[in-house]
Amino acid sequence: DDYSESAKQNAQYGYTVAFHDHETYSSTIPSGFFMSPGSIYKVDLSMVKEFREPPPAGSCDQSLVVNTYGRYEENSCIAQCRDYALIRECGCVLIVPPYPQNNPAVEYKACTLEQWAKCGIKQYKKWVARYSDVKNLNPICNCPPPCKETQYTAQLSSSSLNKYYAHKKVDSLPAGYTTKEDVMDNLLVIEIMFSNMQVSEIREIVTYGWGNFLGESNITFRFRLLDC
Repeated sequence: DDYSESAKQNAQYGYTVAFHDHETYSSTIPSGFFMSPGSIYKVDLSMVKEFREPPPAGSCDQSLVVNTYGRYEENSCIAQCRDYALIRECGCVLIVPPYPQNNPAVEYKACTLEQWAKCGIKQYKKWVARYSDVKNLNPICNCPPPCKETQYTAQLSSSSLNKYYAHKKVDSLPAGYTTKEDVMDNLLVIEIMFSNMQVSEIREIVTYGWGNFLGESNITFRFRLLDC
């Protein structure tokens, strides 16, 4: 999850929470839900396992198994792509990834506060702007989908925290939170549960590939030549 300091000014901001498999890394840039302090959220999760076909029929890459963020998936690939951009421009990254040994060709060093202030934050914002630009026809990250992936679909409902609940929470919060207004401005409550214990599977089965297309095109072309 990530936190935005704009939470108090706009209910759209606050925490951005993404639900993902425990073996994978999740980026809140392409996914996630906005959750604002002063609210209680109920989250119903269900698990989906997706299986994709490799080329020539499909587009997944069987050789991509792990990277510097653990098991390969699109979000971890995006994070690694971001790190490459920061290293290229600044010589460092915001946080050293958990498995740098999976890419020994690159030396990962965390930016100092001075490096981040002078270079890192500027290049990070520039990278996010380029990545998020829907008009850009040339993606800055080459991240094909994994052949196997576990996803979680979430249904959310929310309501504002009750002032009586906030009043009871004052005594159990860290020093500095002395009023129920402090609780309403800073506390976020999330209740997460599985809507069911069943696992859904989605399988990509290609029954009409390029071979079928070229074969039928060849037959059609021959017929047209005969008609002439």
